[in-house]
Amino acid sequence: MQNVRHVDSAHSLLPEHEGGALRSYEINPKGVRFATQDPYEKIFIIMRSHFLVNIGWVITSIIMFFIPLGVVALIGQFNIDVGALLTITQQMVVALIYYSFFLSYVYFNFVDWYYDIYLITNQRALDYEFSPLTSVHVFEMALEDLQDIKASKIGFLPNIFGYGNVILSSASRSGKIEFHAVARPSRFRDLIGDLTVLIRKTGHTKVHDPKSPEHFSAFNGSEPDDGRAT
Repeated sequence: MQNVRHVDSAHSLLPEHEGGALRSYEINPKGVRFATQDPYEKIFIIMRSHFLVNIGWVITSIIMFFIPLGVVALIGQFNIDVGALLTITQQMVVALIYYSFFLSYVYFNFVDWYYDIYLITNQRALDYEFSPLTSVHVFEMALEDLQDIKASKIGFLPNIFGYGNVILSSASRSGKIEFHAVARPSRFRDLIGDLTVLIRKTGHTKVHDPKSPEHFSAFNGSEPDDGRAT
């Protein structure tokens, strides 16, 4: 029951709840589990990269959405008789194929961002790297093996909007885990450090032997469900 004691003691370090499922972090999430979670293992923090890391594909998606409208405007401007080249049915098929590709592009980029998550529990840190429709790679590190935590904000946008990297290092086989472009990196560096100290003070916490990288189907089916119980 030592793990339960760790969870209760952490209440003084963490707010009861903060953030949300659609935000870049959530503290003390409700109803969330993952495949290799131990019976008394508690998820304290879920993080993912700041939404601004998506700015490239979001801008591309906006441009892609308006390209057909621009083509239609040019056709009207130059009085091109599209009907002589394609029937109405063929034009609809072309539009359907194009927007199917567009929606697939948006979907895969969003899913790739949303399901690439970082977890902090009362036992370990985990980095889920999700490749849509192909695989999930999981890197993990026991918090009791953690030796160094660094936070950095490099670049114009990270410094303006307050996101950056948190790097966890250990001498074990797990080596190093990097939480990329997470919100408020200095705050989460301090929280992880405090949780690590708490775990060491309250006793030994049993963890799985880390396998880095570990490859397995972490979620049921071909697509993860973020571990949220239904």
